[in-house]
Amino acid sequence: FATTFMYTRCSFFPSKHLRLTKYTRDVYKRQFIDGVKNDFIAARAVRHELPKINEIDLYNVDYYMVNNQNIDQLKAWVDEAKSTHSLLVILFHGVGSGNALDVSDSVHRQFLRYLENNQKDIYIAPMVEMAEPVKEWKVKNRSLFT
Repeated sequence: FATTFMYTRCSFFPSKHLRLTKYTRDVYKRQFIDGVKNDFIAARAVRHELPKINEIDLYNVDYYMVNNQNIDQLKAWVDEAKSTHSLLVILFHGVGSGNALDVSDSVHRQFLRYLENNQKDIYIAPMVEMAEPVKEWKVKNRSLFT
């Protein structure tokens, strides 16, 4: 049983021409996301950004999807996250499988070595391990946002 929950907003809005109004987003959030918050620790967004801890919405987590990037591009994502003290979530759909959303075995191995060599400067963890410290920080620092 996975404690992270992945969703794609577009599956609820079949027309690519449908304009999402504030009302539509509020209804979606209230009827869907709020209904699963007690069952899941986080949910994935559909855009790539690097939020700082005070900007992280655990039920709308930004991510970078790997799609045939080279090692320099993957390193650049990590380096930007390090320099801005931001959260970087990386999504791999395939490694060496030849599918449309893939990265080569070689690039993947190089990237894992790069992450391993930089462990002193970055926190590497699955979503379930990352979410709890974020929640705790937000509760502890709630007064900063009111």
